[in-house]
Amino acid sequence: MAVRVIWAGLLLRFIVTCWNAFYGPSLGAGGDGRDFHLMAVEYSRTLEIDRFLVPLIYSYALGTVYHFTAPSLLLGGLLSDGAWLLSAYLLLKMTEMVSMDAKQRFKVMLFYSLMPSAILWTSVTIREPYQLLCVNFALYCALRIYLDRSSRHWAGLLCAAGAGAALQPALLIFGVFVTLATLGWMMWRQRRHAMRRLAIMVPVGIIALWVGGALFLKYYNFGLADGLAAAIESYQRGGLSIYARTHYKGEVSIQGLGDLLVVIPAGLFQYLFEPLPWRALAPVDIPTILENLLRAVMLWQAMVALTVMPRRRRNPVALLFLSYLALETVFSVGTVNWGTALRHHIPGMGLLCLCAFSRRRRPKHTPVLAHHAGAPPERLVQAGASA
Repeated sequence: MAVRVIWAGLLLRFIVTCWNAFYGPSLGAGGDGRDFHLMAVEYSRTLEIDRFLVPLIYSYALGTVYHFTAPSLLLGGLLSDGAWLLSAYLLLKMTEMVSMDAKQRFKVMLFYSLMPSAILWTSVTIREPYQLLCVNFALYCALRIYLDRSSRHWAGLLCAAGAGAALQPALLIFGVFVTLATLGWMMWRQRRHAMRRLAIMVPVGIIALWVGGALFLKYYNFGLADGLAAAIESYQRGGLSIYARTHYKGEVSIQGLGDLLVVIPAGLFQYLFEPLPWRALAPVDIPTILENLLRAVMLWQAMVALTVMPRRRRNPVALLFLSYLALETVFSVGTVNWGTALRHHIPGMGLLCLCAFSRRRRPKHTPVLAHHAGAPPERLVQAGASA
């Protein structure tokens, strides 16, 4: 059933892609979606640029494909559909790795595949479908490292982190978090064994992150020269300087560590749940409010699941949930309106869906049988019948 839901989600995305190519644009296909496509078309003509810009890597890659095929909006949308399909496959594999049953996997893929905003945003020529693929691949590798002790998947994790960072600078911080968290989970799990292997892996991982980060910062300016607080204030003021109906913040002022400790959690709350119901300004905000309510329910389910599941299953799910929170926190720092936030929720939606439905509910007759665990088989049958 889960596989059928994936194919249904792919079909819906294909319909949206065709609509954009021949009629469109659909909601979300204008703006950045149009601009990335046009820049790719321009680059495809000669494959030459005056100055290499990391934020335009997606347009360069898309333009290269256009150069050897055809500069078609349909092709660009189909590539986004393909990226989503690969991300869905990775998510399905992750549900199997954390021991989800068929019913749980179906629920995860149902929400992952058929969320209206996800259908719209993952079938157009923007970076989010590929960011989603990088996030899912990074966590897939992290689970393989933690559960299967697969050393070769460290290369995949670092590649996913690097590719994600090239698409969106916020994913650089996320990639560092996932890498360090995976190391931490492994060190805790193997604290009595395989310390020699960890003694090699930890320095290599740190050096790789340091070199990769240094090279990356040559092309991306995070504005950290004056400190984290000043950088966050600068990002948010820059966003507020651009008029948008959907702004949920006013003037931003961060004077010190105390303000920073308030601004980040408050910003994360607004990023996750704005527009609040009483702040809806237009009918188009209603679906966003409903999606925010669904997100709140899924967050609650994920937290409840982490408190009741056995440790063997809880540890990998906790890694996924903390990675989701880290990703959303990083995006919330530079986001000041819910229109942009709607797009930025896409890369982490697979992690949230998986964590929300990770709790395995016991059959109603289980407590009765457990109570008679020491009884002979005939008494178990009688106990089940009397229940």
